Amino acid sequence: MYTYEMRARWCLRAAAVAFVALAVSVAGFAQPVEAAEARLRLISAYPKTHNLNKPLLALIEDVNEQGKGVVQIDFLGGPEAMPSGEMLQALSGGVVDLFYGASSLFSGDVPEAVAQNGSNLSAAELRERGALDLLSAYFEERVNTKYLGYFGSGYNFYIYLLKEPEMNDDGSVDLEGWKIRGGSPYKTFLDRLGVIMISIFPPDMYAAMERGVIDGLVWTSVSVTDDGWPKFIKYRIAPSWRQGDIALMANLSKWDGLSEEAQALLTKVIAENEITAHENYQKQAIAEEQTLHEAGIVDIDLEGAAREAYVDAAIGNLWEDMKANVAPEEVEKLKGAFYDPSKN
Repeated sequence: MYTYEMRARWCLRAAAVAFVALAVSVAGFAQPVEAAEARLRLISAYPKTHNLNKPLLALIEDVNEQGKGVVQIDFLGGPEAMPSGEMLQALSGGVVDLFYGASSLFSGDVPEAVAQNGSNLSAAELRERGALDLLSAYFEERVNTKYLGYFGSGYNFYIYLLKEPEMNDDGSVDLEGWKIRGGSPYKTFLDRLGVIMISIFPPDMYAAMERGVIDGLVWTSVSVTDDGWPKFIKYRIAPSWRQGDIALMANLSKWDGLSEEAQALLTKVIAENEITAHENYQKQAIAEEQTLHEAGIVDIDLEGAAREAYVDAAIGNLWEDMKANVAPEEVEKLKGAFYDPSKN
């Protein structure tokens, strides 16, 4: 669970970024104030033209149209503009004002972020239940970050394989010792499958497959065809599992410094775009599946007990796994906000 030592560690890591943010702020004070319009600098975890940025681009367009004279977003780019490994510290330290990407990248300091992956509710439902405000409180306390919007519903995850696996007698897939690209939200799931998890940032995925660094990858039900990956992918294990964790987050100090009008406008436009993104992701997932099958990628569709065990390993144990890093009472609170058992 989150401890004083974890907080101290974050402070030390963020120190190098904080003094840069201070220098930027001081330089800003030296300039005369020409307008009340706020300008927010945004960085994305994904390359600027990547499919997963589509909801972001639509959001920016809406904010900049409706927020003239009040607030504007300047999109700096993705990993081509700033190394992926530096983005979170840059957000917390105020070097950038907004971050769009997997909020679970903060899970070392905000382990509660994994609750998004265990959700079975849409972004609109989570907002209505107060789940996003609940999660934001942890980010605000730990990493000087405001959780503004959830863009992780409407799609799920699959394991994609670069070669044909062996099948066990019980109908399950034998992935023991396979090198699979993954991330912290589903490490325990991959551990249960006997997988060796490899952490690779999205821009480096093509090269990793080309060089045989990995045998497969965990990726979403959308955007897997964007960057030429089907050249290497041969199989996909079904069913899909878990929701995403893409979020829009703000530097808390910057957010608190915005006018009430700017905050209200951003909140309204973000909520509207969450709904649109959810609907579009569902449509994209259907189209993506067709594209994959046309490319010759074969689904390994698990059945019966093997299917149930696979889904349970991916989803059923998530909330219990959280208790290794989060107090049990906090886990139950998060589960009550993010998960609806009646939907299963």
